[in-house]
Formats: sequence, C-alpha cells, structure tokens
Amino acid sequence: MQLDEQNLGSNQLWSLLELATEGIWRWDVVNDDVLWSPKLRKTLGYDDSNLARADVIELTHPDDRERHVTAIEEHLAKNNDYVIEVRLQKADGRYAWYLARGLSERDAEGRVLVMLGYVVSIEAQKNSERRLADSEARFRAFMDNAPAGVFLKDAEGAHLYANRVAAELAATTVETMMGNTSAAFFPESTAKELMDMDRRVLESNALERWNGYITRSDGSRRFVHNVKFPVQINGDTVALGGFGLDITELRESQEALESVKRLESVGRLAGGVAHDFNNMLGVIIGFAELAMAGIGTNHPASQSVEGVIDAAQRSAKITKQLLGYARRQTIRPKRLDLAYEVERLLGILDRMIGEQISLSLNVSDDLWRVKLDPAQLDQVLTNLCINAKDAIGGKPGSVRIQLSNFDVEDDDRFSARDLLPGQYVRLSVIDSGKGISQDDIPQLFEPFFTTKEQDGTGLGLATVYGIVMQNGGLISVDSTPGNGASFHILVPRAIDSDEESTWKHESEITEGGGRSILLVEDEPRLLEVVRQMLESMDYRVTATTKSDDAVKAAAEETFDLLLSDLVLTEGSGVDLAERLLMVTPSTRVLFMSGHAETALQKRLLDNEDVHFIQKPFTRDEISAAIDAALSNGD
Repeated sequence: MQLDEQNLGSNQLWSLLELATEGIWRWDVVNDDVLWSPKLRKTLGYDDSNLARADVIELTHPDDRERHVTAIEEHLAKNNDYVIEVRLQKADGRYAWYLARGLSERDAEGRVLVMLGYVVSIEAQKNSERRLADSEARFRAFMDNAPAGVFLKDAEGAHLYANRVAAELAATTVETMMGNTSAAFFPESTAKELMDMDRRVLESNALERWNGYITRSDGSRRFVHNVKFPVQINGDTVALGGFGLDITELRESQEALESVKRLESVGRLAGGVAHDFNNMLGVIIGFAELAMAGIGTNHPASQSVEGVIDAAQRSAKITKQLLGYARRQTIRPKRLDLAYEVERLLGILDRMIGEQISLSLNVSDDLWRVKLDPAQLDQVLTNLCINAKDAIGGKPGSVRIQLSNFDVEDDDRFSARDLLPGQYVRLSVIDSGKGISQDDIPQLFEPFFTTKEQDGTGLGLATVYGIVMQNGGLISVDSTPGNGASFHILVPRAIDSDEESTWKHESEITEGGGRSILLVEDEPRLLEVVRQMLESMDYRVTATTKSDDAVKAAAEETFDLLLSDLVLTEGSGVDLAERLLMVTPSTRVLFMSGHAETALQKRLLDNEDVHFIQKPFTRDEISAAIDAALSNGD
C-alpha cells in the first residue's frame, strides 16, 4: 500500500513515539518505501527532498554500518529485538550518537510487512563516557609510566593493579602479578616481610613506610623504599595501595659518602697525631742510631737497639700508611715513564714475592707518561704484590703487571662521578691466588679491614686506595673465589705542559765536609738528636728552637743550609726562610715536618727548588735530603 503522513497521522503508536523520541522512520518492506517523521527530519536537519528515498542504513556511520545491517536483518529474519547504538549523519555532515530501536508488523505467515524504527539521542551519555574513558586513559598512562612502582591489592593481598615499574622491582611481569600475592613471585623470606607489612597496614588502618633490601625473583637484591596505605570506600577498608621506589643507587651513594666520611675522620685523626707522634719517633730512631753507632754491632745490647730501631720504623710506616689512606701524605709528583719505573722495581718485587711465584711485566706500545711521586709508586706496587703473594699462599703461582693506555670516553662503564673524562694509564696487577669473596669487596679498601688470618694490619690496600685517590685516579678489583684477583689502577696522563724529564734516583750521599747548617726545631729532644746526627756526619751545626735566635745567628754567620721545621711555635719555617734569605741569600733551605700535608706544604712542594723531608727520618734519609738541597743548582 502507499504510505503517507496523513494515513499515519491517526495512528496512536506513531503519535506517541513521535512525542517521546527524537523521531520515527517507517519502512514499508513490501513496497520498499520509507517514511520519515517531521520530528526526525528536524532532528537530523534534512528536508523532504533529502530523505525522499534514503533509508536509515545510508545515514549510518561507515564504522557502524555493518553492525546496523546485521541488527535489522536479524530482526526481520528472527524477530529479535532491534536495539542498537549507532552514529547517524546529519544534514551538515556531522555524526551524532543515537539509540535506535524498533518493531515490525507481520502477516499471518510471519512475513514482515512494515518495520517501525525510532531513535533517542545518547550524545550526552557518549560524551560523558568518552570523557570518562579519556580520564581513565590519562590516569592509567600516568600510573603505568610513573617512575615508581605503583600497586593496588585486595584485602587478601592479591594484586588488583601493578604498573611496569612495580613488575621490574619484582623482576617479573605485570601479568604474573595480577591476581597473585607476593608469595607467587618473591622468594619466601622477602614475600613474608612484604606480606607482614600488608597485614600490619590493614590491621592498623594506617600508612607505613619501610626501607630495606629485597631479594627478587631472579635472585638479585635491590634496596627499596616502600610506602603502603589502606584504601577506604564509604569508611570501610577494602584494599591496600602502595608505592615502591628502587633507591639502590642512592643507597650506594650514601654508603660511599659514609666511607668518605670515615676516610676524612681517619685523616683528621692521623693529621692530629702525626706531628707529635712523628717527632717522638724521630727522637727514638735518632738516638737509637746514635747509640748503635757508639756501641757497634758486637756489643751485647746491639740486638736490643736494633729492635728499637726496627719497631720505630714499623711505627713510622704505619703512620705513613694512615696518611696515605687519608690522602694527606706529603708527595713530590714527577713526570714518570711508568714502564721504566716498574721495570726498575721488578728485581725488588721478585725477591719479595719469592721464587715459587713468577713475576712478569707486559707494556703496551707508546705508553703515556704520568705525573706521580716515585715513592708512592713504590708503595702501590709493593702493597699490591704483597697482597698477591699472601693470596697465593706459599704455593706456586703467578703475578702479572700490565701497563696500557686508557681513554675513559671509550668505556661506558665509568660515569662522571667515577672519573673525569680524559686519558689515563692503567696499571693492573693480576694474581693467581684464592680470590676474594663478593661480600668482602665493598670493604676491601677500608682501613684495618683484612681477610688475612694473621699478621694483617688492614692498611696495605687502604694505602693504595688513598694514593690513587690523592692523584685523581681510580682503583677497582675484579675477583671471584678460586679464580684470583685483578686490581686495576687508573692514573691521569701527564699533560704536555708538565716537565719532560723523567725522574731518576738522586745522586749518592756525601758527608758534610765541615759545611755549616742552621737547625731550627721547636721540639727540644728532636732538636738534640738531629743535631747529633748532623754532627756525626761532619756538619757544623748551630741549633735553636726560636726563629728570632736563628735570624740573629744568620746575621753573624753565613750558613750553607737552613734546616727548619715547617711549623714552628713562633710563626712558620717559610716566614723564617724569607727573613733569613734577606740577610744571606746564598743559604739553601730544607724544610722538615711531621704534620699531614697542608695547603702550605702543597704549594711549597709544587716548587721544584724547594726541598722537603717528612719526619721521622733516619740518618741516611736526612743525609740524602741535605745532599740534594746543597747540590741543587750546582
């Protein structure tokens, strides 16, 4: 039959739907005619001509069209409910969301004669859903990409949510965490600690913080800051939320800072006692050497005197090691050919480690020069080789010394906090000993820590560490039990502006030959012993404890050498030297000190023309220092 608005106007259903909805369409299936209600045309913005032959499928968004066709076909074929959310195109080209519903009139045989459809706008609902989805997406993106581990658990401890970082903290996957408690992916001890914390938070209904090491599913350990809190809805605790932050690097930095603080404490302690202690050791060594010279080696008491000298020198060595560890050892850096210097020491080192251990040296081509105190190089190699010998433990073995150039920028294992960018020479000492436990490595360079069962002072490696740090370098160790140890030291390359000459040993010691020395030392007992030592070497000595008396003496006599303590009760040795040189400019100067290195000493030692000797010293050592000072410039 022909359909038109007038024939339908009296239809009560049509009228009611037109009133209650956004509009109606009617499809005469038999004649394939479509009628659009005035309200629907107005809703979509079309006039009569626009919709003359159009059907509702033609106006459906392309992404929704297949669903819409299926819904209509199933309604026609199976008499299913026709209910669907679709986007329909308006006259201006825009699409809007509608809920489309309908019913049909069928003949006695069930064939559809007419299908009636109506639409209700759901645009506001869809906009709200879209905003909610966008909000949820933003929130999930924020949580998923947060730099901390974020998680939510139910009251039984099973995970309802976990982000990527939370999974990384546990060394597992987000999928593994979902629906499971900590026991599913953490080792038993760690899982128990974390789940006990969950229980406390839920029982106390209060926030709790915890810092500590966790063992992850892969066996590795990380230091974690954990915050957990109850999640409440309508006043009832229904879940537990939390944040986990991996602060392992921060913890390591704190431990490194604590180590530095311990080092500084030892340094202050060593510096505080060094002066008086070294003065007393100087007195002991000096008088003992004078006594030995007086009684001779055949005297019954000679062994006792030698024991005194040996004990005092051992004590002086310990003090020197402490100063070395604390980076307060007085040094005179020289531009060194490291290959030459190490080769020079091989004979001594070979005898020291014994015949059962083979010692070898491998040097890379074109090895760069370094700037280092030769005495410190001796200390470093001696301590590392003794350490290697003890690790081998009296069995046949090997110690290899390797020298090579090293550029920090070519190795991404070093960060800016480890080393300044630049070029270094790497000195490696590799032994075939018993190796070092991983638990011991972090403490290896701390003072007084030792793995030796006996006779270990714990200062050897600490001294090496201090020397390397004092010279702007880095020391590291690679070792596993049973596979020996490799100690690697990086020393900065000497810059081109450094002096070109390579350090060589000083000339042979000469005796005084009647030359005159003005000795200034404010410790009377040390003054006396040094005076006697110098006189025994055929020097003429004028000794005093006061600067003013020294200047007066210089005004009356020209001295070949001023030997002065650097730190005096009245002023400093530098001030004294300046006053004296105004009177007798030809006098040479040699400073001595038992203090830890000071800024003043460092400035003096940077000057090659200034001579210095560290207390305590032996007769031979002071003789060599005087000889060097007197021969300087000759």
